[in-house]
Amino acid sequence: MSAISILSIDNISQIIPGYAAFKEIRNENNDVKNKLMVLIKPHVHFDAKKIAHVQAMVSNYKNTTLVVGDKLWKHPKLMAYMPAKLKAKFLYRKLKSFLIDEIYYSHDISSDFWNQALMHAFPKAKRICYGDGLGLVYTPKYFTKFMYQVRYNNKILYHNILARMKRYFLYPSKKNQLKPHRAILAIPCDPGKDFFPHCELSIIKKINLKHYVDEMITTLPKFKNYLQNLFGKDIIPCYLLIFSNFTESKLTTLENEILLYQEILAKHASKDSLILIKPHPAQNHYILKRILYALSEEYSIKVISEEFYHLPIELAEILIQKCKVLSLSYSSISIPYIYEKEVTHVLTQELVNKYFSQEKIKWFIESNNLYINMINNIKTWTAEHELPI
Repeated sequence: MSAISILSIDNISQIIPGYAAFKEIRNENNDVKNKLMVLIKPHVHFDAKKIAHVQAMVSNYKNTTLVVGDKLWKHPKLMAYMPAKLKAKFLYRKLKSFLIDEIYYSHDISSDFWNQALMHAFPKAKRICYGDGLGLVYTPKYFTKFMYQVRYNNKILYHNILARMKRYFLYPSKKNQLKPHRAILAIPCDPGKDFFPHCELSIIKKINLKHYVDEMITTLPKFKNYLQNLFGKDIIPCYLLIFSNFTESKLTTLENEILLYQEILAKHASKDSLILIKPHPAQNHYILKRILYALSEEYSIKVISEEFYHLPIELAEILIQKCKVLSLSYSSISIPYIYEKEVTHVLTQELVNKYFSQEKIKWFIESNNLYINMINNIKTWTAEHELPI
């Protein structure tokens, strides 16, 4: 029986760092015997297009299979409300016929603690963290501290207290928590300073990461051809604006999100330019339509086809090379690192204070400041140790 390496994902962007970590170990050991199983977390919907793209992105490794978590149980949403160790028992029953040798996962901070359950289901498997983005790592303790603050402006936030209680109930006790044996990351960054002391760190060489990204681009020829045809014959200034899903995440209101993008374009783009929009994969159609309508009153707008919303922006090399990139998130770090292309991180402290929910602003400010520090420090980083922040 072939040994199985599970690559656990809950969004398609995780394929890039997860596959890179998997390939690093295969190359390190000169070993291609392990079968790669991409396991999509249950109660996360992947439609047929998304599933086809996941399969394509890992197709250069010949021995792969895809397991859609939603198909494993009759009522997959119930899994989100089970304690991690109970969830592990149900998971083991479904996958016990496989020889699980390795588990690759991004983080262990989601509210259902799916990856902790996966590790408990197969405790003898090697546990390898591939990080958030290209290498951000957090412990649940650090994440909970900032995401679920108990007080704000002398006001008790009862919903955050309830969220903390739920997390306490679902997560194993301290002595039963399983931690990674190893973290294999392209841009390792531990903002809480409490993750790396507990595992071995390996850093993916930049040239290797670029190779893995280029490899994935070749598996998506339809996407590449579509991007080539986006540009007309007229040569005009082009800006690529990468949306986030701030309204859906309850970080702001729809009205404020519109004002945010309008202010960003007014500052960074000329009125005679073409604005290419890369929507967030989780963006609500109604919200997106409202935002685009408001922006199109003053700018020429083109939107990437809905067929490709969910694909990581890091695979859109043609757009990255032809446009000035305006980013509000981690792509401000990943794109310059992979392509050595300047990106403007447009989300300033002033804009955060102006347009975002005050109750959740602490975590958001922490995240945005982290990105800004990473952008500044990566310019002189030697990739011999974790990125200092």
